Amino acid sequence: MSRIFTDVEYGSAEAALAAATDWRRGELEAAGIPDPPDRRIVLRARSASGIVGVHRREQRGVWVATFDTGDGARLSREFSDAEYGEEEARRCAEEQRRIWEREHLGQAMGDAPRISDEIKIRRS
Repeated sequence: MSRIFTDVEYGSAEAALAAATDWRRGELEAAGIPDPPDRRIVLRARSASGIVGVHRREQRGVWVATFDTGDGARLSREFSDAEYGEEEARRCAEEQRRIWEREHLGQAMGDAPRISDEIKIRRS
């Protein structure tokens, strides 16, 4: 079963969405189907670090933190094994990623102090 909820009919996109959501919940309830929890975007890391936006560049001996700002810019910062040691370089990259998440998304996986160094910004 489906139904269309237009912005014109409800006065705004927000009102149409609210009406559609209420209608869907009612339909599910009438059919005896439990309403699933709200969907969330889940980022999955494909790197060895296990953290989205943190990866290893083995040949250069660095851990790298990256973050796409959503406006076409990509933040990137490398942490050298030679300067920090491999484990500390990884921790710093993870910490930097969390800082960018808080700055741009308003939240991060954990709290970390700010790292105050230059950040390379590359335009995509």
